[in-house]
Amino acid sequence: MDAHRSHRLLLLWPALAAIVLFLPTLRGDFVYDDRALLSLNPQMQEWEVLGKGFTTPFWQLVDPDRNSSGFYRPMAAVSFGTLWQLGGGQPWPFQLFGILLHAGCAVLLTRLMWQLGASPHAGMLGGLLFALLGAHVEAVAWISAIPDLFATLASLFAMLAFARSRFWSCGALLLLALLAKESAISAALFLGMIALFRQRKALLPLLSAGGIWYLLRVNAFDSAAAGFDRETTQHGLVGLDQLVLSLSLLGQYLAHLVWPWPHPIFESLRLDLDWQHPARWGWALLGVGVFGWSLVGLWRQRNASIAKILPWLGAVFLFFGLLPVMNTKALGQYPFEERFLYLPSIGFAVALTLWLHRLPWKSLAAFAFLGLFAGNAFSAYQGQKPWQNEDSLFTWARKSSPLGVTGHIEYGRLQLELASQTNDPLTRSMHTERALQAYEQSLEISPDEVLVTSVEREKGNLGLADALYLEGDFENALTVYQRTVNHYKFSPLGYLGVGNCKAQEGLKMFALEQPTLADAAFLEALEAFDNALAQKPGLQNARTGKANALAQMGRYLEAYGPALAAYEQMPQDLNALMLLLSINVATNRVEEAIGMLQAFQQRYPDHPRSQDVATTLQGLQAMQEGS
Repeated sequence: MDAHRSHRLLLLWPALAAIVLFLPTLRGDFVYDDRALLSLNPQMQEWEVLGKGFTTPFWQLVDPDRNSSGFYRPMAAVSFGTLWQLGGGQPWPFQLFGILLHAGCAVLLTRLMWQLGASPHAGMLGGLLFALLGAHVEAVAWISAIPDLFATLASLFAMLAFARSRFWSCGALLLLALLAKESAISAALFLGMIALFRQRKALLPLLSAGGIWYLLRVNAFDSAAAGFDRETTQHGLVGLDQLVLSLSLLGQYLAHLVWPWPHPIFESLRLDLDWQHPARWGWALLGVGVFGWSLVGLWRQRNASIAKILPWLGAVFLFFGLLPVMNTKALGQYPFEERFLYLPSIGFAVALTLWLHRLPWKSLAAFAFLGLFAGNAFSAYQGQKPWQNEDSLFTWARKSSPLGVTGHIEYGRLQLELASQTNDPLTRSMHTERALQAYEQSLEISPDEVLVTSVEREKGNLGLADALYLEGDFENALTVYQRTVNHYKFSPLGYLGVGNCKAQEGLKMFALEQPTLADAAFLEALEAFDNALAQKPGLQNARTGKANALAQMGRYLEAYGPALAAYEQMPQDLNALMLLLSINVATNRVEEAIGMLQAFQQRYPDHPRSQDVATTLQGLQAMQEGS
């Protein structure tokens, strides 16, 4: 009984270390992909996503047009949807959930090591190292990485069930991990290898889990290929260049586990380095060499007990965990991303802990552990700071990865949002200038040097045009928008920009008392808005722009339909409501306008512009009484 109690007390150390170290992330906001996935995604904010996640590819829950992604993560959708509902759309419940998942992984790793024969203190040290690893920053601090944590927790549960010979439970838990993220394939392959050599009774449960997972994917993707045929990254590398790039990632990830500093983000794939470059084959040799050494060590002791070969099993699992990242065609623009290390680091923590713990020089081992814990804790603490908000994240990204297009584009987008939210001309100008500089820097990055996707190049051009538009330079903004739609053809936001610029030109002609030129400009604006809506029917700003252009031309009855559709799509958007009200007033429907404003007041009593609503309502009521 006392031994059991002391074991439970030992579990507190990795749990507390994980929680205390990452507690500052509770102050973190939604950043980068968190916005597309959660805060700007109505689908993830409804309970229906819990069921829809099982029948829909993951990124199509964000945008139906994202057909190139072969990701299927229903448990991620379940987690996100539930946390949104329970937490009222606040980021801190997501952050808390991530911290608790991380703590759970550290505790489960400790229990797994004990189950496989490690001593109580060795298991505790392994869990503690896992809790403190600096390479875990991105996975724990970023809300969008919750699927990595979930998949790892379920994989650890599955491995623990396997170690206890509960093979059907293992299969069920492994299926849960696979439904959280594709990275769990590595755990499935590893357990399959162990089952083949040592526990063949486990093969049927493992194969059953894989079969169910495959059938669910077939249903979601409506294809026998189950989404595995989709190519996310088209970098054009072939032959040795592709092979050496894949192998070099092994060495890079291994080195980052050993020395987790600096923390990388948006590090673009270098296209100017072929397979002969030391930056490629050097890392490849390191990765393949350590992997080969681990396999040889495991093979030589294959008949020994699990407890004796546990460090070698850990080392081999590390490389099994890195197998998914070797498929660079499915990784996106940035092949080296820190969160991909979360699941593989289980093996790293096990192997390194046991090798150090078995050193004959205990003082040297103690010194090594102290250095490992202190260095990794410092790295994790410092590395999580930029993830607090988008300003710190993208400012850091631009400095740490100047060739990463995403950092510049997202920083520019953030500055434009800040500019549009202020009424102070000097503040708006400052943010707009920062946005211009960021977008220009993104467009200066050569696609011959690093991988720059067409999507990001389009975003850079559109961002530059948006910044020019916000500065009031409509002529140059129109030039960039027009150049974008001419090049990309499918660019609804580009056509929206053209329409906005032409509408501004129409307003200018009206002010100069040139109605013929004004109508001609508004007609061109209408054509652009219609092109935008043809390519993206739900584009609210295009509906609003079309309604406004028609209203300016006096075509109020035609303007009413798109104005009403824009308001119904975003009922909290006061600008859309004001446009609809102006059309109602122009068509002598003042009573309807008053009813809309009163309904808006009741629905959004704490709206930031509630005073404007009250003033407008008083004016309309006075108008009605006067008539």
